[in-house]
Amino acid sequence: MATTPSKIQKHFNVLSFDAGGLWDSVMPRLTKRLTEDKARLLRNTDLFVGVAAGGVHALGLAAGASPELMYVLFEACSKKANPKSLTRGLKKELSTQFGDMRLGELSKKVAVLTFKLDNKAGDPVLRTWKPKIYHNFIGPDSDSEETVVDVAMRTLAIPLLSPPYQGHIGGTIVTGNPSIIGLAQALDARNEDRPLSDVALLSIGAGVSNRFIERPDPTGPKLDEGVLLDLMAEASINTPHFACKVILKDKYFRINPHLGTAFAATDPAKFTQASVIAEKHDLTSALQWIDKYWI
Repeated sequence: MATTPSKIQKHFNVLSFDAGGLWDSVMPRLTKRLTEDKARLLRNTDLFVGVAAGGVHALGLAAGASPELMYVLFEACSKKANPKSLTRGLKKELSTQFGDMRLGELSKKVAVLTFKLDNKAGDPVLRTWKPKIYHNFIGPDSDSEETVVDVAMRTLAIPLLSPPYQGHIGGTIVTGNPSIIGLAQALDARNEDRPLSDVALLSIGAGVSNRFIERPDPTGPKLDEGVLLDLMAEASINTPHFACKVILKDKYFRINPHLGTAFAATDPAKFTQASVIAEKHDLTSALQWIDKYWI
């Protein structure tokens, strides 16, 4: 007697993007290469999650923009003279592309990490600052009425480089790797009660910079603000990676090329240099993983 083949269970696929500083080319370039080989990557993604530049990338892809368009957008902004003019230019570019589009109008789910400087609680005892995840899942805490542009500008308001935007600073103050937030959002029973076994997560980083401080002088000057900012952002990346790897096991994969140089995430020269590295990075294992798990 013939047996009926078992039905393949579709996963809830989470695509996560790291912070990537202000001038990121690695994540859009890697995403473009992956989709050229595996067109179903974006089609089968259920949730895009990101922070800072990765948050902008996640919002753009969830809105239907191509990885190439996101690359061109960041390339244009990388030519701005300083962070302040970059953020103004980015808002103009985003407004041109997405207008007044709201999170509720996106065809895909999205979660973007920011940090709210005042929760405006009615009870003075409970009034404080707090991390804020903007998302378009259905429910009483949905942010579906927020615009794509405003959420993008909030997550990109990187402390020490850009002023707060609408009472928010960038979520990099919490973590530069939002993958664990994407996992939590996928499993949150307020959204949809799904088992852990249904979740697959692909995490894309902006590259590992070859930076370190050798035998710092305890009596010397304090760390430069730019160095401290990069250190804080990069130091928070590996912990979520470890957590997701332990929790999801084989259903988790991370791509984060070694850049092999010590330029800062705030250096606009990074854009072209890092793009070349991302173009050459070996994606064989990633493509095999997508074949197996991105269903």
